[in-house]
Amino acid sequence: MLTTVRRAFFLSFLSLAAVPFVTLRADAAPRFLALGDSYTIGTAVDEKKRWVNELVRLMREDSVQISDPQVIARNGWTTGDLLAALDKEKPRGPFDLVTIMIGVNNQFQGQPIENYRKDLVTLFAAATKLTGGDPRKIVVLSIPDYSAMPFAQDKDPEKISAQVAKFNSVLLEETRRARARMVDVTSVSRFAKTNKQLVAEDGLHPSWRLHGVWARLVYPVARPLVAKLR
Repeated sequence: MLTTVRRAFFLSFLSLAAVPFVTLRADAAPRFLALGDSYTIGTAVDEKKRWVNELVRLMREDSVQISDPQVIARNGWTTGDLLAALDKEKPRGPFDLVTIMIGVNNQFQGQPIENYRKDLVTLFAAATKLTGGDPRKIVVLSIPDYSAMPFAQDKDPEKISAQVAKFNSVLLEETRRARARMVDVTSVSRFAKTNKQLVAEDGLHPSWRLHGVWARLVYPVARPLVAKLR
């Protein structure tokens, strides 16, 4: 015969055994989706050194949980290409952080700026849906001024810089209208004109050093979005 105490313990054990164990999975951490083009995938840069991965490293070093980034981006993509990819890949939200860095190829290909604006409206709506309806979880990076790169020096850099500024003006307007957050990485990108350590070997894209600067600029904006979920 079981004693009263032993019987109570045994029944308690059986009740616990009937409850499935809850395990902490890697995807239980706040989720991060990065959308963009060559700047997001880090063309000409080691994957671990691209700014999205550097951002994750900075957070983890600061004891902030965050998932590895899910990246939907490709070299040469415009807003139209990104929207098509989102429609095809159908990422499953909600995400706690969505970053957007897109537009340089719209400018480079000579696409109308109003088309860019229309695509941004659609993109922000899609990104907001992926956050579960909270546009404050969207962090937008401005378009770098690639006129500072060696690639552009024989391609009318002043004109390029002026056009990039116009596209960034539209990007800022639509970011504010969507109630998302924007980080200026354009200003620091111009230092590449005098500091070649900020230029990748292809002469067009930023080096890992500049990606590191971008990550540090994004960090104070993005950190509160995931740190409060710990």
